[in-house]
Amino acid sequence: MARIDLRGVVVTADAMHTQRKTGKKIVAAGGHYLLVVKGNQKKLRQQLPRPPWRQMSLLDRTRTAGHGRREVRRLKVCTVDFTEDASKIRTGSAPPATRSLIRTDSAPSTRGSRSMTGRQR
Repeated sequence: MARIDLRGVVVTADAMHTQRKTGKKIVAAGGHYLLVVKGNQKKLRQQLPRPPWRQMSLLDRTRTAGHGRREVRRLKVCTVDFTEDASKIRTGSAPPATRSLIRTDSAPSTRGSRSMTGRQR
């Protein structure tokens, strides 16, 4: 990655690539990243602030159907200022030294069964 100019680029990757080393390399190359944090990454999830997701406004909801199932997806976003206080959360525009947390929930249903999954990115 050191040979690639990532200035102005947002790199997205799945949970397998959510590693400190990957993030450092992307930032060193001038880029930004959007990485997935899943429930089985317990140590990493413990390091993230816990925003009051239930109190935040829903930004988007989509409904899709196909392949024998229906799915509803919901999206919420917040910014976290790590420079002053790791627990301080704002929902306004982000100053340069902040990071965003994005939560997507999906509720797939297949012929009467329904489950809910959540992801924090």
